[in-house]
Amino acid sequence: MKHRIKKFALIFIFINVIEIAFAAINFQKFIGLEILLSIPIALFIDGLTYLFSEKTNRWIYSLWSALTIVVFVAYTLYCKVIGNTLTIGTILNAASQSTEFIDLVWQELISNWWIVLAYVAICAINIFVATKIEFDKQTKFAITEFGCLILYHLIFLILLCVYPSNKIYSYKNLYFNINQTNENARVFGLMTTIKLDLEKYITNFKEKNLLDFIEEYDISEVMKHEENYNIQDIDFDAIIKNNEDNEEIKEICNYIKSQGPTNKNKYTGKYEGKNLVIMVCESFSKLAVDEDITPTIYKLMNEGLQFNNFYTPLFPVSTADGEYMIDNSLLPVEGIWTIENVEGKTYPYSLAKQLKNRGYKVYAYHDYDYSYYKRDKYFKTLGFEKYLANGMGLEKRMNFSTFPPSDYDMIKSTVDDYIKEDHFFAYYMTMSGHLGYDDGNVMKEKNGDKVQHLPYSNVSKVYMAAAIELDKAVEELINRLDKAGKLEDTVIVITGDHYPYGLDRSDRIELGESAEDEVFNKCRMPLIIYNPKNPDVKMEKVAASLDILPTLLNLFGIDYDSRLLVGRDIFSEHNNLVIFSDRSFITEKGKYNSNTGEFITTGNEKAEDVYIDLIEQEIYKKYRYSKLVFENDFYAKMLEYLK
Repeated sequence: MKHRIKKFALIFIFINVIEIAFAAINFQKFIGLEILLSIPIALFIDGLTYLFSEKTNRWIYSLWSALTIVVFVAYTLYCKVIGNTLTIGTILNAASQSTEFIDLVWQELISNWWIVLAYVAICAINIFVATKIEFDKQTKFAITEFGCLILYHLIFLILLCVYPSNKIYSYKNLYFNINQTNENARVFGLMTTIKLDLEKYITNFKEKNLLDFIEEYDISEVMKHEENYNIQDIDFDAIIKNNEDNEEIKEICNYIKSQGPTNKNKYTGKYEGKNLVIMVCESFSKLAVDEDITPTIYKLMNEGLQFNNFYTPLFPVSTADGEYMIDNSLLPVEGIWTIENVEGKTYPYSLAKQLKNRGYKVYAYHDYDYSYYKRDKYFKTLGFEKYLANGMGLEKRMNFSTFPPSDYDMIKSTVDDYIKEDHFFAYYMTMSGHLGYDDGNVMKEKNGDKVQHLPYSNVSKVYMAAAIELDKAVEELINRLDKAGKLEDTVIVITGDHYPYGLDRSDRIELGESAEDEVFNKCRMPLIIYNPKNPDVKMEKVAASLDILPTLLNLFGIDYDSRLLVGRDIFSEHNNLVIFSDRSFITEKGKYNSNTGEFITTGNEKAEDVYIDLIEQEIYKKYRYSKLVFENDFYAKMLEYLK
């Protein structure tokens, strides 16, 4: 009996040590529920290693220990960088499109060698201690342990169901009703999270509706003065009636009816009829903006419309999720790569469709492989009539033999496509700022002489060298527009897809990021909306990627229903909400860190728990609404009832 206790204790301790390490590194907090949930896992592994011969049992235990450490290392590094827990869907997608992730994995393995070493040491100690313990075959005892496991699990599930809580992210909801892996990992531990994620992936889990959208906004007064609001006359009652067998359609309509529309304002239609160029820039950050090093971007950022509290939160599928939010003002669907699954769906408020309907020529460009993230299908779905990338015509105009490709070369070789058009919209997804920032990055060779004098590490210098390439691209665009007499009739929008997670925190601090409040400050990014005739306006309102589309729709005087988008026009009277993938958030009252439970107030007013609960509920609604719109192709149904 003594050796049985020792063996179970070893497994139990090993599981909890690595769970504590994972929680400490990624959440700075250990709840303790992981200890209870490690018991059934320990019972299973203990029972499994009693079923066979002693040699086989030892081999199974050593293999399980090693594989567990590999998984914990991968999940820890991913969560540390992206700020969210890996999902099965992401792993499977990354296996087929792994270029970006291989670079990231290698960089993080090197940068965080001490984490890897610590996990390996834990594993080595565990396997060594196991050599001192008996692993003999005891089939009857193994069956007894499996029975205890089932009983323990049933008791745990019963207690989970009866545990009182009205919170959206209660233990019960997280376990049974919501697919939120990051919160699961924080509450239940990584092993249980992986188990739940696998179960939900295999069973094609559908989340349950936890909030009824029954409080209707009084739209009657608004409709009397609808010319003052960004709203359209849509018969949602008819949509519900004609889709009465679909509860999710009813849920979507009730959510929309519960939302207040944004007001039109003095900026409504300011850019009506002007051309538009949007640049979504890889790893673009305020850190890359310098008066001497990147003078063109510096000029654009500090003239005219200035957004001083704009954020670009990082979501699990990094660039792809960032693009999707910018382009559609909807949150990405968790557990899948949303951008890869839009084919066949309808996005009527996409700028490509709206401007094409107004006679614009609409083009999309990307200086990387045309099918990465299935962008060829994505851009076609959004309504772009021409898309050039490597493998789709752009390789005939510029060099793709080195990495990363040149944003300057992309701009230089594509402006002629549209600059002679009466009205045009050009959309660019750039690549020069892509990680890794090492000696192998071609931007060091191209622009390294311009950053050698900077008092930075080599990594930071390479990042700035990449920023110079983007600055040259923007300068080329402006010069060409000016020469063609189109600059004053063109609006240039520049934003980033996510913060430069290829830089360590020490590198970012070196480049000027505040050492305080890392969770939020690293995502505080530029939003440039430039036109030579812009008035000097400094916007202090908090805003984020989701707010770009409704802001541009309003600026270009395009009719749209603001209730159908998750973001809000930055110039409207609405208070905007910055949503992070881990359910942290920023409002006009302050910043809430979901991992620590800390609310940092903007002023002296303390945020009550009820306020945090209300914002969490609002975020839940926006996530669920975005998911249901995507899964039901709701916009296609809605268009039939647009008067």
